[in-house]
Amino acid sequence: MTRSLLRATLTATFALLLAGGFTLAGAGADSPWTLVTNDGRTFTPPETTAGGEAFVPVRAENWVPDTTPLDLPNLPPILPPGARLGSVIGFDSRKQVLATTSYPFSATASLIVTYPGYTGICTGWFIGPHTLATAGHCVYDIEADTWASSILVIPGRNGDTKPFGIFAASKWGSVQGWFLNHNWNYDYGAIKIGVEAGNVVGWYGYRPAFAADDERPVWITGYPGDKPDGTLWRMRGRIKEMTRKKIFYPIDTYGGQSGSPVYYSKKSGAWSLGIHAYGNRQRPYRRYNSGTRFSKGLLGNMSYWRNDW
Repeated sequence: MTRSLLRATLTATFALLLAGGFTLAGAGADSPWTLVTNDGRTFTPPETTAGGEAFVPVRAENWVPDTTPLDLPNLPPILPPGARLGSVIGFDSRKQVLATTSYPFSATASLIVTYPGYTGICTGWFIGPHTLATAGHCVYDIEADTWASSILVIPGRNGDTKPFGIFAASKWGSVQGWFLNHNWNYDYGAIKIGVEAGNVVGWYGYRPAFAADDERPVWITGYPGDKPDGTLWRMRGRIKEMTRKKIFYPIDTYGGQSGSPVYYSKKSGAWSLGIHAYGNRQRPYRRYNSGTRFSKGLLGNMSYWRNDW
């Protein structure tokens, strides 16, 4: 759907949106933090400094793996305009994850994203029973001004193995800062599925990234396009720079890992400080890759997506 068509749809459904507690973009809801979904709705949750708790699962015994062959070979990564495909910094230090049914890898999902005219791969991660966080360009193509037409979610994927099944997303969204402004500081989004698979695979916690997190060791785990199809890879490194909306790190990534969590682990589970989205193309951080930093506006949106969507 083009932006002009979406605006027309919003205008035509004004009364319906207000009745449902939603407002229209441009009518007091044009903040870059304002949520927008692929069904044409917008909403502005309150800002918060609170994060979301992690959930470490006990796998349900009656969860039957999907053994249907996955015939989706050699799909290209989904990239935003001007992004670098490969962002390996020096020697490639990523390691393959083989135990993909173990938490938090079970809560990390391969995304098969279809836009009009092409299909590609991204990464997402559960933040609740039925909600995943990801990059904005994995749900909305700002170059073509169009939403993804379908998204498949495969938690804990390991090549052709889908240990928890495969789910079609029921809806997805981003924020006005990405949808309207095309601003890389707001390149994040969310996906909802109709099944509460998070109760089986678990989910990541998330919290603000504070100044004290500079030099904190973090992991990035995702599904890169330069490795065998559908395999999960990760690497650990330290946060080296932070701006108000971005975090930067010398952790190797590649296209397809967009949407991966930038996280650390503790006894209560895996906790994310941001969402990986870009390679090392932005000055003055050419030696670092980067993600969207959790802040008050983003945390409010995450809480809405997780609890009320």
